[in-house]
Amino acid sequence: MTASHTPLPSGVGRAPEPLIEAFERLRRNAPPDDPTLTPLLAAVERVVAHWERERDELDSVWCSYERLLDEEHRTRRGLAALLRTVSDLSERGGDGTPRAERLDAAPEGPTVAAPDVDLDIDLDVRMLGPFELRRRGRAVDGFHGPKTPRVLRYLFAHHGHTVPRDVLMDVFWSDATPESARRSLQQTIYLLRRGLRDPDAPDRTCIVYEREGYSIDPAVPLRCDTDELERAAADARRADAEGRRDLAADRYEAAVALYRGDFLEDLPYDDWTLTSRRHLRGLYLEGANRLAELWCDAGRVEDALEVSQRVLALDPCDEAAHRSAMRCYAALGHRGLVDRQFLACVADLERELGVTPTTETVELRERLTHDATR
Repeated sequence: MTASHTPLPSGVGRAPEPLIEAFERLRRNAPPDDPTLTPLLAAVERVVAHWERERDELDSVWCSYERLLDEEHRTRRGLAALLRTVSDLSERGGDGTPRAERLDAAPEGPTVAAPDVDLDIDLDVRMLGPFELRRRGRAVDGFHGPKTPRVLRYLFAHHGHTVPRDVLMDVFWSDATPESARRSLQQTIYLLRRGLRDPDAPDRTCIVYEREGYSIDPAVPLRCDTDELERAAADARRADAEGRRDLAADRYEAAVALYRGDFLEDLPYDDWTLTSRRHLRGLYLEGANRLAELWCDAGRVEDALEVSQRVLALDPCDEAAHRSAMRCYAALGHRGLVDRQFLACVADLERELGVTPTTETVELRERLTHDATR
């Protein structure tokens, strides 16, 4: 079953409730039995009734469309599983033995190869820094309007999960009536499906509807920089705990390199981004500070210093980065710069937070300056 992509009428998502309200006000304020207005108001009332019937019919069509998409998605997943099974069985004989091991079998003629499975990344999603979306290396854009680009980011930020329709309505149309919010969401999803359509697979939609919600189709091969940052950070911590410092440094470096900026920094005022933004920034800061320590200990002092300064450019009150920079200056023999970095730490903490450095930072400064005078 293939879902239809016939364009919906332009009125979807833009129900003229203000016009209906204006009509009601006009009818209430009209003089009774006015020979001119009365027939005009009756004509308008007939148009309104006709529009409401069309709106109900459109709602019914849209619900059927979403149910068909849901069925199509389940059918396609089942078909893909069957094809994988057939492909696996085609490599084996009737007894389940791989063909290469059936030495007693007669020579075989040409066989029809199973369809190639494209394991390459289809969509490359970057959400660290400004949002970027690429399909096989080419930018996917053109999503305009106040809500469409934001809903797109929300769905990709929650890929791997089905987002209930009511949640999307509440996040993006909380000030609208339920009916208006539903219509706006329908129009937005239609625009997103059209914009995400793959020219090489026009019958496949990137956004699927199931269980009363929407999600990015899990069958679409997808790379996401936030996922990679999470994996790199987890690998680095594990290697660090096992004492594999070189591997830990490599994985911390990979995590730091992925961080182009804060999570969806082009949506600075959307509340739903804040939790992920704090979490991912924390992973970056923790990884960068630990990477600076490992590199400084390994003799890569200048590289370690650069990482520390990058952290301080993002968060001037990060004491761990101040301490790493102080260690680097000490390793380079710059006693004066150790003091200068400590004083910068004092000033930043006082200005931004109204606090003084921790005992750990103070003692490190004393130890480094004491060692330099010996």
